[in-house]
Amino acid sequence: MNIHPLFVHFPIALFVLFVFFEFITLFIKNQKFRTGIEHTKSVFIILGILSALPTLITGGIASHLVDKGDIVEVHETFAQLTVAVFGLLAGGYTLRVLDALGWSKRLIKVHSSIDSLFKYGRKLADFVMLSNVRLFLAVVGLVLVTITGALGASIVYGPNIDPTVHFIYSLFM
Repeated sequence: MNIHPLFVHFPIALFVLFVFFEFITLFIKNQKFRTGIEHTKSVFIILGILSALPTLITGGIASHLVDKGDIVEVHETFAQLTVAVFGLLAGGYTLRVLDALGWSKRLIKVHSSIDSLFKYGRKLADFVMLSNVRLFLAVVGLVLVTITGALGASIVYGPNIDPTVHFIYSLFM
């Protein structure tokens, strides 16, 4: 039984909402409203990446149930790239949340190896959280999730279901 379709729409919706709010942030000057949007984005990206994990797992299982050839592998590759890009963003936002809650210092005290992990993670997260890098990754993630979704639609409904799916399918097959 293929349960992948039950999971797939949650990360798509959450990632798209995250990108939408990432763009809205560019135009908001009111600091209080901007802070609220930052919290909202944190929730969307963290829940998005958490919901993407069972989606990847069920997709891997489903790939063995469907005999569609190369398109399944291409779809799977783009799904993994999508999760990687949004995972970087989720990592940055997660560290921000941990810092805001004061948990970073508590976790570092647990074991010294966590301290070195946090040092490397913090450098990467600080880079990812630069506004230009964050916006770039959000746009790349949106493109990747669009390609992944279109390829998934072509697997289920065929490549001619709509013009967007047909165009994306023809780029890769």
